[in-house]
Amino acid sequence: MNERRRADLEAKGLSQRPKGLSYAVVDDTIVGRIYREMIIGKPKWRWFVQQIPEAGPGRPIPPPNQGMADTLDEAKAAFGKRYEEVKRGGSACNPRFRGSLI
Repeated sequence: MNERRRADLEAKGLSQRPKGLSYAVVDDTIVGRIYREMIIGKPKWRWFVQQIPEAGPGRPIPPPNQGMADTLDEAKAAFGKRYEEVKRGGSACNPRFRGSLI
């Protein structure tokens, strides 16, 4: 993710929901979510990519399209990395995935 896009996601892309525990990730439209949940009594941050606008509506997101992190910053970094990989459709996508992003 280039620095400008990362700054955009960090500055305005995470729209906070009540209590700061759930966020919508926005890149012109909602592209994913990050939220906090308790796992075996410990707070974790779950992230997932919902869509890639350039791919068009209803296109599958190749796995992994979700993950978990110990902190919000780690979840934001993991989401951003995966989002950019999937947008590019590069080699970091799962080789078993046979769908098309574009």
